[in-house]
Amino acid sequence: MMKMILMYSMMIMLISSLLNLTINCISAYNKNLHPMIFGSMLLMMSIFTSMNMNTFNDSTMFSFIMFLIVIGGMMILFLYFMSFISNMKMMMKFMYLKMIPIKFLLVIMFIIFMLLNKNNFLNWFYSFNEINTMMNLNNNDLFKNNINCMYMYMYLKMIPTIIMMIYLFLCLTLIVKMFINKKMSMRMMN
Repeated sequence: MMKMILMYSMMIMLISSLLNLTINCISAYNKNLHPMIFGSMLLMMSIFTSMNMNTFNDSTMFSFIMFLIVIGGMMILFLYFMSFISNMKMMMKFMYLKMIPIKFLLVIMFIIFMLLNKNNFLNWFYSFNEINTMMNLNNNDLFKNNINCMYMYMYLKMIPTIIMMIYLFLCLTLIVKMFINKKMSMRMMN
């Protein structure tokens, strides 16, 4: 019974990740987007990642701390971006807005396909050894303290964490590179 609940929660996480992917594809064609849109995408990605971490752990502390770290990095990025892009307007063409229903239709078609063939997907999940390993390690008292750290290094579960870390690192280094030659403060003085 517990395994079925785990499988359905993984399917829900997969569906939410697909919805996040469609929202990310909205801005793929437009070059005049405000950095706040990218910040909101990172926020949604961190929410989905912390929810995904929460499904495998007994306690919610690790996912909560990961979420707080990403939010702290986003607050620093928000401060830097708003200091030099305060008057930038976001422009979105009508053609890009027409693509949104098509992308959502594709996601809904994929979800329907996944639900119609859920036995095949669940067989794939059952043969997946990481779930059995996590369930066995949760029952073992010796690994109870280390299970949260082991989650980050599982093969398919470490990718969103690494992507968020790389994104935050690149944004911070690019901002420092932009301001390294200017001999003034980053904050706008009135």
